[in-house]
Order: sequence, then structure tokens, then C-alpha cells
Amino acid sequence: MSASIGGTTSSAAPATTAASPPETAVQIVPKPVSMTAGQGAFTLTAGTRIRATSPEERAVASSLAADLAPATGFQFEISSGSAQPGDIQLVLADPGTLGADTTHEGYQLDVTEGRITLVAPTQQGLFHGVQSIRQLLPAWIDSSVVRPGPWRIPAVSITDYPRYAYRGVMVDIARHYQTPETVEEIIDQASSYKLNTLHLHLSDDQGFRVVINGFPRLTEIGGRGSVGTQGRTMDPGGFWTQQQYRDVVAYAKAHAMDVVPEVDSPSHNNAIEMSEYGDTTNPLLDGHPQDIACGYKNPPVWNYTIDVGYSGMCPNSANTWAIYTAITNQLAAMSSSPYYHLGGDEAHPFTAAQFADFMKRQTQIVQATGKTPMGWADGYATVAGTTPPPGSIAESWARGAKDGAAAVQKGMKVVMAPADHAYLDQAYPNDTSGLGLNWACKGCDLDVNYNWDPGSFTGVPDSSVLGVEGALWSETTRTLKDWQYLLFPRLLAISELGWSPKASRTGVTSPAFQDFSGRVAAQGARFQAAGVNFYPTSQVPWPITGVGVGATADSDGQVSGTIARVSAPGIALGNLSATIDWGDHSEPTNATISGISPKPGRVNGLYDLAGDHAYHSNGSHTVTVTVTASNGASGTFTVRLAPGGEPPNGHVRVLTLNIHHGADAAGDFDITRAAEVIKASGADVVNLQEVDRNYSSRSNNIDEPAYLAKALNMRVAYGAWLHSPGEYGDAILTKGDITESRTQLLPTNAGSEQRGILEATMTVKGRTFHDYVTHLAYPSVPEAEQQAQAVQEYVAGTPGPSILAGDLNLHPDDPAVRALSGEYTDVWAVAGDGPGLTEPAPSPTERIDYIFASPGVRVRSAAVMTSSTVSDHYPVVADLSLPSDR
Repeated sequence: MSASIGGTTSSAAPATTAASPPETAVQIVPKPVSMTAGQGAFTLTAGTRIRATSPEERAVASSLAADLAPATGFQFEISSGSAQPGDIQLVLADPGTLGADTTHEGYQLDVTEGRITLVAPTQQGLFHGVQSIRQLLPAWIDSSVVRPGPWRIPAVSITDYPRYAYRGVMVDIARHYQTPETVEEIIDQASSYKLNTLHLHLSDDQGFRVVINGFPRLTEIGGRGSVGTQGRTMDPGGFWTQQQYRDVVAYAKAHAMDVVPEVDSPSHNNAIEMSEYGDTTNPLLDGHPQDIACGYKNPPVWNYTIDVGYSGMCPNSANTWAIYTAITNQLAAMSSSPYYHLGGDEAHPFTAAQFADFMKRQTQIVQATGKTPMGWADGYATVAGTTPPPGSIAESWARGAKDGAAAVQKGMKVVMAPADHAYLDQAYPNDTSGLGLNWACKGCDLDVNYNWDPGSFTGVPDSSVLGVEGALWSETTRTLKDWQYLLFPRLLAISELGWSPKASRTGVTSPAFQDFSGRVAAQGARFQAAGVNFYPTSQVPWPITGVGVGATADSDGQVSGTIARVSAPGIALGNLSATIDWGDHSEPTNATISGISPKPGRVNGLYDLAGDHAYHSNGSHTVTVTVTASNGASGTFTVRLAPGGEPPNGHVRVLTLNIHHGADAAGDFDITRAAEVIKASGADVVNLQEVDRNYSSRSNNIDEPAYLAKALNMRVAYGAWLHSPGEYGDAILTKGDITESRTQLLPTNAGSEQRGILEATMTVKGRTFHDYVTHLAYPSVPEAEQQAQAVQEYVAGTPGPSILAGDLNLHPDDPAVRALSGEYTDVWAVAGDGPGLTEPAPSPTERIDYIFASPGVRVRSAAVMTSSTVSDHYPVVADLSLPSDR
């Protein structure tokens, strides 16, 4: 089976449950209502303009330009007026083709060789249409670094609109805390597949996660723990400020998503009980808040297991209602959705009468805010005596949707989230990652999430279904990568159920699933290009494909090193081989593939493919790469090599490396190995950490920076600060001229290792810029956050282009890294846990070595030299184009 995807031809692994997509198929998820293929293709170029006039059009145009810029390297002009040949035009209007669209989120997209026209009646519709444009481009458009293109979009006419108005994803930040930045990553990914609702589960027995004015103990005490902490020794928890919550709501709104807050009631609230039970001096309570506790334990006690149904807030306590009124009023005022989720399930300590009384009063509080009440149908709709108001929303999670049927009988609309199909926290089949539970579905693969219909349950007619939601509970997840692994590709099934027309989804061999799995296959390279973790299910024929990295031959026609990056989801490095046909009638040669193989809970990243060749003549060359897996899968793609010659002025290669005081993988001193690796990288600027200067116990009295500078014929700037003069420092080496350098110490408590940031102003290849290198303390060190903030403040406002590199000892989700990404563009990050290395990266840190480039610096390519073991860190290199100062 072969398919043409993004300009490459790939052969998928043999499978009995999935077929490769047809060669001419448009691989969009969710599947559009109708598509008509045209002739030819539109080519995105540096001269492409985005035409937009109204504020709504320009907001979406800015989003599109920002999405396309990193991979293309193009800075798209946004202008008003009629579209000219080669333009993309966004129009806020009724296209006349969306008569069946009751949601007003549809769009009409027409792509010809000459232009792209996107028309929609709402800003949301324009945003959804832009997501289709992105998926029509090659997968590498989702890369964070420049790729060579070409950026062609097949000619097509698409009329598209959603089946349901509510298309949601629920994430649980209560059982394990997650940062706002992590949730924003999920917004990026969910909105790209046309989901429009983010349901935030903000409170549960293990944690309360948003500041509530007047009740500081809710987060000071209730925000401390997470599942599994049992005394908060393993996971310290955390919480959001109200400004952070508002920022997430605004971020979601800019991505056509509304935020539904949920604070469960009257049960699932042990964190609230533990916080407020002793809040005797709070003027908003009556001095005796102990009367809030109606759970099985009084006084309440912390329970950081995954148990449910034991806690409860008393409906006859005025303190209960003071607390819940404040929570509801403040969250409702900050949230964008018309719905407020009040929970309502698994309230085991209560009688039916107590539960009904609580729900009645909580519903009235919600309605007073102007929001429509929403609750779990199993409880809010099923318990005798409950009287949800007409028009309220029930979320059905029970098997067979009997709870949903009860809600329909009470005049409610239903959001379908049956646990055996839509709970995305369930473990994958035969998976050893430890991620996911199995109470709702034992070994749920993609077909389970796809093969059901929201409007076909007994007692829940399609007319009563408001929409669908995929739910990610967080008992087993600690990191963004954990979330992504359970969400993808399963969330794509939920997206398609909510958006696409009803289909006959009857099993893994059905035409509907075969078509869906083929379109999901095209997302594999997109996920990998964007750095998104996912489960490489065998039900999807993931293609082997690749992209060039902008490699060139030198002036003598010599090619050496990495020429492409390869997507091969789920295939271990040792199971791949490759050949390169250099396109000059010479015999093909074997390529070297390097990278990090998949492991439980983590898909492999893109692999580096390298080769060596000598051309007899200068000029551009097109090479053909064939990658073959041991299971029979293969993929063929082409890479274009630019004409030989020295890189032009402004093209600078930057390397960062923690050389572990010159030790090799066995812990022995070997500074010569570091020199060899740096030389092989071809770096113009080298940022080093953990170098020594005449320090006998570690470097045998060798001045390591001076030794490397002499061996590499480079100039050196050096700063050292740890323990004693000359030990454990940072250094910058450059092939250019250093005009100024200085060292700034970072905040350090008594008894801790001193840290700092080294700055050098230099001129390399005709460009003058600032280069910074730093090495921050471990996150467990109290002053680590202060150090990261000090670095941000130090580099902020640097005039002209600048580069920041080094070992930050921080995960990419850390707020400090996010803050630096606001000043710079994150180029690359790499795990310090490669094979044979002496010191793995501190858990849960996964990527600790960074290169950041300031705005205006174009990232041409970036890579991890995974085949170059020097110390307990891999070298990271980036090819940058620095702007002229003229």
C-alpha cells in the first residue's frame, strides 16, 4: 500500500485494520461536509499576502500568519483590499453555501492555482477554515524551525460546518496540577481540530486550583497536593491566580474556544473541606465552619488516592453557601462559555433529598450569574427529586447513556461523553507506560473512540444532543507529554464525531474507520514536527516520510552530515535503514539514522538522516532518500541540496553543550573528545557549560576553554564561579571577533552553588550580535526560579539580534521557559538521558538544553547530535540567519 502525502511517497506497515489513504485524498480531520478537488495547486511564497479588512478578519489573518511563519520563514503582509493573484483572502460574510449550518461556525474555502478565498459568516468560521488551510499544507508546516518547502496547497473547494454546537475536551488540573502554559498547549492542539469548548475541572478531593478572593486558604491549603502525594512529598501541587485564569480564557477565545469551569458539588470536594474546615477567622464565614463537613470523615482528612464519593459539603450550612457562592460568582464572571458546570455525580454520603436540595440551591446561584447550569447527568438528572431548570445541560458519562435518557425526560439538552467511548484517560491495549486507567474500557484503542454515534442512544434522540466531549481525568498523568499521549490521536475521533456528518461507524473494517485512520495517518508527521507526543497505534498506517533540513554542498561539492529529518512513528531506531540516491548517476549509499527511539509513554521524535558524498560538479542537486523498516514499511522522499559554496554572510551555526567538566560517558576525563565533536559540528559559536580552568581535581590543571579555543582556532570568553576560582564555569567560543564580554552573577542563597550568565558581543560572518550562555540550578533549589527570572530581566531589551543558550535544568512547560520564549523563539531542547550517559536529567525534566533566538533571527534548521556522546548531555545545534545591521 502506498500513498503520496505532502510530496512524499510512503509505504505503510502491513496492517489488517487500516488502509493507506488514496493518492489524491485531502487529509483533513475532522472530515469536511463536502469537498471537490480541482486542478493544480496554490503555492505559498514569501510574496503571498493575506487580505483582511474587518477587525475580525484581521485577527484571524494574524493568527494564520503567525502559524505559517516559523516553518516557512516568511513574514506575511496583512493588507486590506481585493485579492490579487498569489493572495489569501479572508472574508467575513455569508458565502451562500451554508444553509444547513445552524451553528454559524461553518466556512467556504476555495483554493485555485491563483489564490485562496475563505468566506465565513463569523470569526469562528474563519478560524475553523484556517485550520483546514493548515492541514492542506505539507505536514512540516507545523515545525518550529524553517523547512525548505515548497509550500503547495492542492486546488479544492470545501463547504464545511459542524454537526453539533458543543465540541469539547475536558482536562482535569485538580488531581494533578498543570500550569496555564500546559493547558494553552492543549488549546493549540484541540482548536486545530475544530473543537470549540475547553471544560476545566478545577477542583476535586485532591486539589483546588484557582484563587478565590475572600478565601485564600482554598489555594494555600487546598492547592498543595495531588494524587499520590500522601503528605505532598512527591508532587507539590499548585494553583492559578485569577489573572492566569483570565489569560487562559482569553487565549482560548482567540482560538475559537470557550471555557466551561467546573467545581464539583456536593461531593468531590475534600480539598475545599480541608481548606475551610478550620477557617475560623474568615469574616465571610460565621466562625464555625466545621459545619460544612458532611462527608464520611468529620473532621475531614486528606486522601490522595484515586478514591471517589467520600467527601461532601453540607446543604444546611450557611458557610457552605458562602463558599460556593464566592466560587461560582467569581469563576462565572471570568469565564467565556454560557455554561457553568456544577458537577453533581458520585455524591454517596447524601440522601436523595439532601442531594436534590443542594442541587436546587447551587443551580439558583449559577442562574443568578447569568450562566446556564450544566452538570453530570448521573446525579444531576437521575437522583429522585432533582429539578434541573428547562434548558439546562446534562453531561452523560454512563454506559448506554441511561443517565442521558433521564436528562431528556427532564427537558435537558445532553452533551455525550460515554466513559467507554469518550473517556480519554483509559489505558491503551498492551501498553506498559503506566498511563491511564481501565475501569471504563480495558485496552481502548482508536476504534473504540471512533465507532459510536452520539445521536443513536436509546432515549437520547439526536435532537436532544448538544454535542460531544472527550474527558481526560488526571489520576495517572503528571506532565504535558502524559496528557498528549492519552489524548492523541483519540481526541481526533471525538473531533470528527462532533463536527462531521453522521456516518456508518461499525468497526475497524468499516469504510468509515478505514477512511478516518488514513486521514489520521497524515497527522503523524504533523505531531512529530510540532513536538506533540502521541500513541502510535497499530490501527493507523503511519507513513514513513521525511523533509530536508536545508543542507548544502561546500565549494568543492562535498556533502557531509545531516540532510533530512525522518518521521517514522512508533518504529525503533534499530529497525530502520536508509539509502540515498545522490542524483548524479553514482551508486546509492547507505545513510546513517540517529535519534531517540520510542519508549513506553513516549513516541519517538523525528530522526536525523545523514550521509557523505562528493559531487564532480558544483550546483544544486536533488537526492532521493528511501527509508525501510524491518516490518516491511518504507518511505521515499526527495531532498534538494543548494549549490555549493560557503554559507552567505549572516548564516551562523550555534552549538550549546554541557561538557560535564570534560568527562566522557564513562566519567573519565577526555577534553579531546569534546574538541572533536565541536569541530565536526561546524559551529561558528559554541556555548559551553561545566568547563574548568586549571582546577586539578577535575581537569588535570588544563585550562579547558583555552585548550578548546586553540584546538578549534576560535576566540574565547570565559566566566567561572562555582566552589573556587576556575571551576564549573561557562565559556563562549567563536570564529568571529569578540568586542566585549562580561559576567553577571545570579541570585544564590548561602550554601548553594553560585550561578551566573556570561555575555559576549561579537561579529561573525558580517553580523554583530549578543550571545548569552547560562547554567541554572536544579528546579529543587529554592533560588532556581529567581535565577530564571533574573536571566529574563538581564536579556530583556537587548538591542539588535541576540542568542541565549545553555543548560536551564527546566522543562519546557516551566513558566520561566515560557517567559524566555516571550523574549525569544525556542529553537530546540534535548533530554539529558541518552544511552550510556552518566547522569540522566532530573525527573520530571525531559528537555533541559536550549537555544533561543531573538525576534528577527531566522531559524533555518536545528538538530540534536544524538550520535555524538560527549558527556551526560547531547550537543544541540541551530543554523540561524541574522539580519543585516544596515
